[in-house]
Order: sequence, then structure tokens, then C-alpha cells
Amino acid sequence: TNIVLTRARDFAAEGAVVVHGVADALARARTEHPEAIAIIGGAEIYAAFRPHATRIDLTEIDADIDGDATMPGFDPAEWRETAREPHVTPDGRPYAYVTLERR
Repeated sequence: TNIVLTRARDFAAEGAVVVHGVADALARARTEHPEAIAIIGGAEIYAAFRPHATRIDLTEIDADIDGDATMPGFDPAEWRETAREPHVTPDGRPYAYVTLERR
């Protein structure tokens, strides 16, 4: 089930459930798929749902990239790394898939 969180009250998307608040999104997601909820979004969406997360799957890219959106760091007292899978792109750029779990 795809749940779209938007401020636009008239937004509709075929095949998706549209909600207008974090609490509504979580309630609907817990009803539809209580075993696992994946949050896919931009910086504002990640920030809004981070307090509710118990696990974060992220990609760390070893590069300085220009941009105006960033992910805040993770407090080791609150999060622990449980998996790391290092990779290298075909052009030699290192990156890793990392799993963090809330303590």
C-alpha cells in the first residue's frame, strides 16, 4: 500500500491512499502493514517520521556533494549500527548500505 502524505487537500493519486498528517499516515500504515513500514520521502518527510523509527536503512556515500538537504547525524546513545555492506561504484566511488536500530 502506498500512502502519500501531502499538504495539498485536493491531491489524488491512483492506487495510493492520501493523508494529510504524520499521525494519519502512521495509523493507516499500521492498519495496512503492521509488521513493517517503509518511509520514502524527502528531507521533511524523513525528519517528521524519524522520532517514530525503530530501524533506519540508509546509503552512505563517501563524497562531498553540493546540496541543501542533509540527514542529521545519529546519536550513538540512541542508535546502533547492526549491519554495513560496503560497495564501490564502477567509477571507484565508495558507498555502503547501513542498518541502524534504535537502542
